[in-house]
Amino acid sequence: MRSESERQATAAKAQQIGYVAPPIELEPAGLIGEDRRWNDLCDWFIEQDLDWHDAILVYISERFDDPIPKVYAGIDSWTKSRFNHYERLADPDFEPNHN
Repeated sequence: MRSESERQATAAKAQQIGYVAPPIELEPAGLIGEDRRWNDLCDWFIEQDLDWHDAILVYISERFDDPIPKVYAGIDSWTKSRFNHYERLADPDFEPNHN
């Protein structure tokens, strides 16, 4: 559960990036990395011209009432795989960094 200052930090991040809440039909039901809708959600944020990484942090922070640093730590490996995915789409010769 977030403190008031952590809620304000999430709100500030949302304002900074121009966060737009996704439509309810994109809301994932399963675990991150297991439910395809998490990936669809990232794609939707990109379509909205949002930084998908910051937007997913705000989304999870709001949805699960967790502070952004905790969210960041909890999804680090998944976001690295998403970064690699988007890099491969942009550059077929991309070699992923597994660090």
